[in-house]
Order: sequence, then structure tokens, then C-alpha cells
Amino acid sequence: MMRVVDTLPGKAEIVESGLTERDFTVARELYRHFVGQYRREFTDFKRNFYEKGRMTDGSADPDRTGGIIKASDEACVEAFNRSRPPFSYHRGSFYRYRIDRSGTNDRPILLQRAERSEVSGSVAGIPVSSRHRELLIRFCLWVKRKLQERE
Repeated sequence: MMRVVDTLPGKAEIVESGLTERDFTVARELYRHFVGQYRREFTDFKRNFYEKGRMTDGSADPDRTGGIIKASDEACVEAFNRSRPPFSYHRGSFYRYRIDRSGTNDRPILLQRAERSEVSGSVAGIPVSSRHRELLIRFCLWVKRKLQERE
């Protein structure tokens, strides 16, 4: 998977993530699209997660903006990450984002672009079973045509 960012991180951050510079793609508009999506979805999720501004233990949630994540939001963040679909389709590619717990307001998510084979587990987005089925059908039709030619 390729990590998508709005600006290339510094060398220390790249080393800390365990990736190389080649593992990053700079796409400012795409990253901002998913940040906007994250903020809308997390705000709605957080509003539903906390019952009218109160957590299940009764303590108040003072800001329901979906901004910087506080330590008290860990259960909410975990539930939100689990509720997300594994991939989002946007303009011909598959993307996945998760909340970056150490992120800032400018970079609140980790966005990754997946290749079709990583999503479907197949080559070029075609599942292995359907390729085998197609070959089998072609073979059967070829045998049928040869048998009809003999008659």
C-alpha cells in the first residue's frame, strides 16, 4: 500500500513510520477530500456514540467537534475505526484511512492507497475463481463445437 499525504513528511517521521520516501505519494487535494470525509463521519459517529453529550459512564463530553482526539475518546476512536468499511472507492482507486492518534489538526488521518490486487486478492482485480470458471466455460464450449463439427 502507498501512503498518501498532503506534504511529504520529514526524514525523521519517514524513518519512524518504517517506510521509505518511495512509499509516499503527495496528493494534497485527495488527502483533503478524505480529511473532510473523516471530519464529517467522525463528528456524526461521535454524536451518536455519546448519548446527548454524555458518555456511558456519565462524564460530560465538552466538545463534540471531532477535532483533536483526547485521551477520553479512545473507546470512541476504536469503535469508529472498527465501524469503517475496509476500503473506499474514489476516482478509480481504493483508499483506506484510519485515525492517526498522534496526528495534528492538519494531518488527522493515515491515508493509504491500495492496488486492486490488495483489495480483491487477485491479479488485476479479477478473482481467481471467476478466471478459472471462465477458462472452464471456454474449454467446454470449444469441446462442444469440436463434437458438433464431427457429427
